[in-house]
Amino acid sequence: MLGSPTARVRSVAVVSDLGDDGPKASGRVELPLRIAWSEPRRAYDLSRPYDRRRVYEQVLSEGTDDDVRHFIRGSELLALWEELVLPDYVREAWEPWIRARRHRGGSVTVVDGPEVRRLNSAHIGY
Repeated sequence: MLGSPTARVRSVAVVSDLGDDGPKASGRVELPLRIAWSEPRRAYDLSRPYDRRRVYEQVLSEGTDDDVRHFIRGSELLALWEELVLPDYVREAWEPWIRARRHRGGSVTVVDGPEVRRLNSAHIGY
C-alpha cells in the first residue's frame, strides 16, 4: 500500500557513464549478498544467456553504482533490454538511458560526462 509504514522508497543506480570499457565481470561470478539477498542462488555463469539475464535483472534492481559498472556492459544491456524482467520502477528509471543510446544507434558513448544519477522510485510496499 502506498504511503504505509511498511513502504519505503527504493533508489535505482542509473549510471550515465556505463559502457563496455574498464574491468567487467565475466565467466563465473558470485553476486554479493546485498544484491542477491532474496535468492537461494548467488553463483552464475555469465557465458550462459539465462544466467546473464538473471544477473542483469538483479544488479539493475538491487545494485549500487559500482555494482552496475562492474557487472553490466552497456552494449549487452541494450541487447537484452526487452528480455529482462524488471520491476516497473527500475524500467522507468533506466528508460531514458536506453532511449538515448538507441537514438544514437546503440552507441554507449557518454555525452554528459561521468555524472551518476540516482532516481527514486515510487513507494514500494513489502
